[in-house]
Amino acid sequence: MTPVAQPLSHRSRLPRVGRAGLGLLLLASACSSSNNGPAATSAISSERNDAFERLDASTRVVAEFRADVPEAVAAEARCVVVFPALVQGGLVVGGRGGRGFADCLRRGADWSQPAPVSVSGGSFGAQIGVEKVDVLMLVMNDEAKNALLEGHFTVGVDASAAAGPVGSEASKDFKVSSGVLSYARTSGLFAGAAFSGAKISRDDDATQALYGGLPELRSLLQGPITSPGAPADRFVAAVRSAFGANARAAAAASLKRTGGLETR
Repeated sequence: MTPVAQPLSHRSRLPRVGRAGLGLLLLASACSSSNNGPAATSAISSERNDAFERLDASTRVVAEFRADVPEAVAAEARCVVVFPALVQGGLVVGGRGGRGFADCLRRGADWSQPAPVSVSGGSFGAQIGVEKVDVLMLVMNDEAKNALLEGHFTVGVDASAAAGPVGSEASKDFKVSSGVLSYARTSGLFAGAAFSGAKISRDDDATQALYGGLPELRSLLQGPITSPGAPADRFVAAVRSAFGANARAAAAASLKRTGGLETR
């Protein structure tokens, strides 16, 4: 008995539907890529440029604040957190006004790559009423440093906080009694400023733009991370020059000079 051949249309119907469906999927994917790809790339590029600008602003804050931070304080700093142009109307704000960078000592007395951070909550007490203020926070002991590395750090809760001492006279008999010392500058006025209640966490958008991923703060601040560019290198160089071992050397030299004068 001769087999009856199946109609061609019946045999090819499913393959044709499959090819048509695949074509539609490919077309939709192409449209999606053409619409979202360039926009996403542009957004990341813009965020990266913004982050580089904040890094340069943070570098200036470190350099300009350093002269008023006592050498004994600078020598003991374990981490440095900088927020340029932080406050609006006296309240610490989130978003772009509350974004900055942290840098911490690693093993071997070297400093980490800058970790993008954001801050929310808290206020500056006597600073209320100002439009903008630059902020420098110094993490002064290992307990406070470890709390920062955990990624969700509240000043005054996870570590004690105080307004930082100012001027060379404050270096005498200085002992670290607070986990975080804070400084603020507005309209040319530089002073210590209490910062209790401020919550510091990773800035995801800037981290993604600079490092191409979302490593935890501990990895950024303690692990080997490739520099994202020249602005980051300048920031780390400014911190290295102002705090830690270099500041300890300057403090020791100052103490030696003072001791020599007092023994004459």
